[in-house]
Amino acid sequence: MAIRCLLHKNKLKEFKSWLSSQDLEWREGQGPYQLMQIRKPRLDGWDVIYERNDMKEHVTVVEPLIPLVRRFISESQHGR
Repeated sequence: MAIRCLLHKNKLKEFKSWLSSQDLEWREGQGPYQLMQIRKPRLDGWDVIYERNDMKEHVTVVEPLIPLVRRFISESQHGR
């Protein structure tokens, strides 16, 4: 499962900074549709945030990253 309208593209730079401030490892994506890859603690491999041709404003967030992105959104809305 993935969510397509959870994270707006104009928040990606802020999201990357937030990940770094949380000591979470991330790197740029590979190929034409991967925007970035994130490694969550204690997990093997990388989870991906995707760009889609039919979604010009939002990115696709894969299921393992949904709680992390929701935390970012909540903290950014509350100024933490």
